[in-house]
Amino acid sequence: MGKAVEVSGLRLVLAGGSDYAVLAVSQGATRALEGADAAVQQAQAVAKQTGLGFWGPSCGGLDVKPAPQPVVPQPVVPQPVAPQPVAPPPAPAPPASAYYANCAAARAAGVAPLYRGQPGYRSALDRDNDGVACE
Repeated sequence: MGKAVEVSGLRLVLAGGSDYAVLAVSQGATRALEGADAAVQQAQAVAKQTGLGFWGPSCGGLDVKPAPQPVVPQPVVPQPVAPQPVAPPPAPAPPASAYYANCAAARAAGVAPLYRGQPGYRSALDRDNDGVACE
C-alpha cells in the first residue's frame, strides 16, 4: 500500500509500530499459528467473537472450502408401462365398383350393412328403401 514496513526478527512491523500479524489476525484475514504470542491469540479471540473475516458466517472459521461431497447417481427404476388397448382391424373397404349378388355375399365380404352411396349398394338389396341395405 506504499507504506514503509520494517522487519524485526520474525515480525513485520507496520508504519506506526503496529504488528502486521496482530492486525491480520484481528481482521480475520488469517488465523494464529500454534504457539503464537498472547497479543496474536487475543486478536484471534476478538475476531472470532465478532465474526470477522473467515470467522464470519460465510466461512464459519474455515480457511479452505470443504471438499464437495461426491454425487452418487441414483438408479433409474423403470416405470411399468400400461398395456395399450388393441383396436380391432378396420373392416375392409369395398372396392369402388363392388357388386354383391345378395346380402349373404355382402355379409361374407364384411361390408354389411351397405348405405346408399357406398360401393356395392343397390336398391334391390334395400327391401324397405330406407337407404340401408342388408340390415
